[in-house]
Amino acid sequence: MREITERRRISKAELFVNEVLFDRIADASEEAYYGEGDAEGLILGHLFRDDLGVYGIASGIGAGTEDADGAIGWFRMSSDGTAMTQRDMEKHMALFGAGKAFAVMVDGAESSFAIYSVEDGVPRRIQAAVMEG
Repeated sequence: MREITERRRISKAELFVNEVLFDRIADASEEAYYGEGDAEGLILGHLFRDDLGVYGIASGIGAGTEDADGAIGWFRMSSDGTAMTQRDMEKHMALFGAGKAFAVMVDGAESSFAIYSVEDGVPRRIQAAVMEG
């Protein structure tokens, strides 16, 4: 089980992401979409705890999903839409187990995405705070 540091946040968002990270996810998803494939990778960062619960601050992305060490979530682009499928849940549980982690589901055809917090095997759509710079 991972050690989670206590730290207070100012927003009720559960995931804090730099806009550059979203640009990188969008670029990887666009390349996969036009290449008629799928893209997936890890979201690197740290988890923190405050009186509202556990939240994450993303610091980058990693290629592939083989080694989730240092990751707080993952992303995938496919034509399956933005809902988490049973296959997505199985992948998520294999990567992170029952602990809290995030999933960003990207639909390249619709140019849309959804962010989920998954805890104890239950996905829940959440809000994220996107920071400039």
